[in-house]
Amino acid sequence: MPPSEKSDKFYLIVGKIVVFIARWLFYIALFYIAFMMGSKQGTLKERAKQVEFPKIKIIFPGANQPSGSPPDESPSPGAYLIWAGSFDNYSHAEALLAELHSKRINGYISEEAGQYHVYVGEFHSEHRAQAVLQQVHQQGFDEATIITPATF
Repeated sequence: MPPSEKSDKFYLIVGKIVVFIARWLFYIALFYIAFMMGSKQGTLKERAKQVEFPKIKIIFPGANQPSGSPPDESPSPGAYLIWAGSFDNYSHAEALLAELHSKRINGYISEEAGQYHVYVGEFHSEHRAQAVLQQVHQQGFDEATIITPATF
């Protein structure tokens, strides 16, 4: 069937809408980048290095470590951590981690000197760590606290 005047008009309108939306998404992205860069100090290169990009970690159901296996993660030096609990027994730390995951809070277990510590996230700024700590407290984990880089 040959294209009609009606279908040509439809495709022209759809094309204009797509271009309009793409243009505004581009403007929003530029505004966001400028806003993030404007809140930093220093030259343009220094500001670009200071911008924190969100970290995403996907946890698939059933992909947890088997019970009793040693933890494989350790905190990065120089990062602010949110400490949720410490245990002598790995299974207790694993239970707290499962409770965190059930509340959609991403955490991990780290072993240090025979103790199993449960942490929530690693942050490069204390402000971001404070914001996440408030969310963790709202989910019922009142014992959670921030560990500064100088502490560990």
